[in-house]
Amino acid sequence: MAGFSFSRLVTFSECDPAGVAHFSRMACWVEEAEHIWLKQSGFPVQLEEPDALFWPRVQFAADYLGPIRYGETVTIDLEGEPGSSSITWSWSIRQEETPVAKGTMKTVCCTKGEGDLIPQQIPTSLQEALRNKS
Repeated sequence: MAGFSFSRLVTFSECDPAGVAHFSRMACWVEEAEHIWLKQSGFPVQLEEPDALFWPRVQFAADYLGPIRYGETVTIDLEGEPGSSSITWSWSIRQEETPVAKGTMKTVCCTKGEGDLIPQQIPTSLQEALRNKS
């Protein structure tokens, strides 16, 4: 998978008593990759800015292909396909070249209204960054 990649060490707190990474932690790793990509692309996740963009997840799908164990290094690969107000992220997690999980995640570009999130058009510069970097 082309696009953005980053590697991380699997910590003990992310594992079950047998030392196998819990499936729910993999979703957190994908979200972590998304946030790093957004920050590096000039769109950091901000909570205090009045015009901040928020990215709620509306869909997450995963296929688990093998166990990930405590102390192993995994690489999360991420590629985004922008729509008008959403991004569909294709992702995979691998150990060296061996895939251990893959799937998709869909997020919606929103701003904060009075108690609600309001869908917004993805900024043109972010759409271009997705097409050029992903």
